[in-house]
Amino acid sequence: MKPITAWLIILGAVTVALPGGCALLSKSTPGHARFFSFEPPPVEATPALRAGESSDTAARVAGPALRLGRVTGAAHLEERVVFRDTADEVSYYADVRWTAPPNRFLERRLAHALFEEHEIRQRVSGPGLTLDVALTAFEEIRTDVAPTRPHRVRVQVVARLHDDHIVRWTQTIREECLISAEDGLEPVRATVAALGRALQATVARVASRVVRDLTAAQMEGADGAAGGARTPAFRSAD
Repeated sequence: MKPITAWLIILGAVTVALPGGCALLSKSTPGHARFFSFEPPPVEATPALRAGESSDTAARVAGPALRLGRVTGAAHLEERVVFRDTADEVSYYADVRWTAPPNRFLERRLAHALFEEHEIRQRVSGPGLTLDVALTAFEEIRTDVAPTRPHRVRVQVVARLHDDHIVRWTQTIREECLISAEDGLEPVRATVAALGRALQATVARVASRVVRDLTAAQMEGADGAAGGARTPAFRSAD
């Protein structure tokens, strides 16, 4: 028997012996991945804006401006959805993913809240106040982590407001929301919905802190100005 013929016979025998026939020599069929995203809600125009009027336009132009700086994510936060079974270990779902890294969703929501909802003047260059935010947790937490606590999700950020010289404040903000089956959603969609609620609550807290600080800065700048009440340069959190 020729050497080449012998090798072909051996290769054929191995192929038949393998589960699934020629699985070793062919690519397996990939599973169906599901992709989810979070988009900022639309802004509803106020009655004044619908009428083409804005009584505080001049005050807003003169008020403090803010630059949204770096919005980063922890190295393990990627397109794959993260879950946690223990306090010191994270895992990924193989077939449930985000359409972008979660810090991109955070960045869009922050820009929407600060510059559209609160109408803060947006600075794109030059010196001034800058908000940097790091996303450190965006995950599902199973009951194995803490058996006495329910199935939930967690979003955590570290926000920092600074100028060209000093850091005005740094704050860690954590939001946890329960994964509720009462809405009639399948488990995956219920988890995504809970993360959406936690993300929105986190953004609201960051924006509220920024608005308070900018309001204080505006009032400090108004000291010594000629009389009358000052109109805030942006909408406060209600």
